[in-house]
Amino acid sequence: MPQVDASLQPAPTTADSPAKAVVIGASTGGPSAVSAILQALPDTLAVPVFVGQHMSPNIIPEFVHSLSQGVGITVQLANQNEVIVTNHIYVAPGDMDTKLILDPLGNLRILLFPPSTTLTPSIDVLMASVATVYGAHSLGIILTGMGVDGLEGMRAIKAVGGRTIVQDEATSAVYGMAQAVNNEHLADAVLPLQAIAEAIISWSTAS
Repeated sequence: MPQVDASLQPAPTTADSPAKAVVIGASTGGPSAVSAILQALPDTLAVPVFVGQHMSPNIIPEFVHSLSQGVGITVQLANQNEVIVTNHIYVAPGDMDTKLILDPLGNLRILLFPPSTTLTPSIDVLMASVATVYGAHSLGIILTGMGVDGLEGMRAIKAVGGRTIVQDEATSAVYGMAQAVNNEHLADAVLPLQAIAEAIISWSTAS
């Protein structure tokens, strides 16, 4: 799939409403890529952002702290049973899987539970839960990383009519996870790292 210039209109998609949640998955090379995207987002971004970064659990709190220094939006570690609010960035812990659930009162909450695989946090689990609760208002993004985690999560987002972006090969430290999604024709856009924040802004406000 050719690169898409994010200054143009978003790629064709089955979604007919702006994104109400953004979920980002990354692995090798991800910390700097995630940081670059989040720093380019406006402080007024009116959607929650969920980040699944493959990383040792004892390093993730430091990762969250470093992100919070350069990002205008509140950045925090995802906490058990926390009610989700807009204009917050939630980073999945490294020793648990993270999913979103709708409680009986209609609140969206975070559920943490023991991981089902050795690769944590599971991007597939996080993305699939975003697809479940946000449906066609989901925006999934896969960045640099080795392997295929995130492929099934992006498939789930596409299945409910959400939108998907993958980082291009030229700006990826490892073109593995993004390539897996692209090979399955599940990406609405293949973008260089520096264009992804602009696409998030566009797809979170366009009707």
